[in-house]
Amino acid sequence: MSDQNSPEWRNANGLRRSGRQRLVNAARAELSASSAYSLLSYDELAAKVGMHPHAIRTMFPEEDGLLDAVNDLLVEECVTRLRHAIDQFEPEPTADGRNAFLDASVCIARAQPIDRSSLIIRAQRRLLALRRYETAAAVVEGERRYALGLTDVLEELVRRLRRRFRHPSAAIRLIIGSYERSYEAWLIGGGADDRFHESPFVQTTLPELLRDLTADPRE
Repeated sequence: MSDQNSPEWRNANGLRRSGRQRLVNAARAELSASSAYSLLSYDELAAKVGMHPHAIRTMFPEEDGLLDAVNDLLVEECVTRLRHAIDQFEPEPTADGRNAFLDASVCIARAQPIDRSSLIIRAQRRLLALRRYETAAAVVEGERRYALGLTDVLEELVRRLRRRFRHPSAAIRLIIGSYERSYEAWLIGGGADDRFHESPFVQTTLPELLRDLTADPRE
């Protein structure tokens, strides 16, 4: 058995992690370009990352596993974009707080936590689970990780509003779900990716959600 503390084992393990990450990045780019899982070819991915197709099948025997790894990458992208925006967010003090909720909503939308390609990838993954029930558990777990990944950054946004979520888990899931569906409707209606902050959802609905789902910390 290999010594897990040996330099050789650590180096081999690091190479495996690096190869896995390159593969996931390539799969994310391929899915963004094709917008169809049926076009996700292990042979093409192998060529892109300089890896034998057998090595890919060793890491991801089932395509579902690779798709779930791509979803985890989307979570990281989403959290990174939001954290950068929220770190710079300073709400303007107002008498009733209404403008602060609007400022927070616009802050979220301008960060573009999701884009057209990530929306398509996540929607296609859910569709695949509906068609193949045996993959549903992984999708449910992926959605749970998605919500957990966004919890800290959204709670930080609410703290900057001098508020707290009444029921954090339920509130964050509601915000994520309504944001995605509204963004999807915006794109289907011909809205520009980078103008979603002007949508009725961001201008009216999301501020109301932030107000109604939160409370004064002293309460």
